[in-house]
Amino acid sequence: MLAVIDSETSIYNKGNVYDPRNQLCLLVIKAISNDSTTSFVFRKPWDVGRIHEILNSSRTLVFFNGKFDLSWIRREFNWQPSVGQRIHDCQYAEFLFSKQTWKFPDLRTACLQRGLDPKQDYISETYWDKGIDTTEIPEEELEESCLFVGFTTVVGGIVVDVVGGTVVGEIVGTVVGEIVVGVIVDDAIVVIENTHR
Repeated sequence: MLAVIDSETSIYNKGNVYDPRNQLCLLVIKAISNDSTTSFVFRKPWDVGRIHEILNSSRTLVFFNGKFDLSWIRREFNWQPSVGQRIHDCQYAEFLFSKQTWKFPDLRTACLQRGLDPKQDYISETYWDKGIDTTEIPEEELEESCLFVGFTTVVGGIVVDVVGGTVVGEIVGTVVGEIVVGVIVDDAIVVIENTHR
């Protein structure tokens, strides 16, 4: 199983996991297997057993800024990847694809560069930019903001193309005009090399 993971935290010191004022507010995991796609939304009180079960059964973990999400998962749920689990961080892939010139790739710009709809800035513009903490955002709106796991196409080093729970396509030769070399992992397309840049 492949798991695409995103989390939302309070905003002190940019959600720094070591700032004691911060807390994890939402964890969303999109689990993709051979015949299904399931989204799991977790909030307090945490179902730690279920979170461990999903993460432990995932052969591949996909993130955008994985060091942030993994730090929070370790802090809140005392979990870390096991030997043999693959981790794909699309943010790190963007850094490598830029020949290490794009020091801190952001999801919005990465999407725009690939002709994809960018992550909506509604939560940021409506709440965070006005100093309103994540804990004060209505749960429904916050859940919708975890769009990274809701994309039918995840940018960066990973491309997962899922429509209605079914994977569309074969091993890729061209994705959004870029030449890529990919393999299928659990029926999801994983880009292992970008030869265009």
